[in-house]
Amino acid sequence: MSKLLETLLDIQNCAESMPSGGIGSEGPTQEELDAATQAGHPIEMDANFHNGQQIWLLAEKAINLLEGE
Repeated sequence: MSKLLETLLDIQNCAESMPSGGIGSEGPTQEELDAATQAGHPIEMDANFHNGQQIWLLAEKAINLLEGE
């Protein structure tokens, strides 16, 4: 496992450990986060949850890019 992949997985684990809960693969999709933002509020009216899930999704996107190389 590359150091970069290991770091991205660590980022995801940290996000999943945030006290908001519900962050990770079963959490809101990017489309759901975007819809909440366009409506003018964070998902479930919880900015910490919204940002934690966004971090997790961005790390997932980077992991998918690495695996596609």
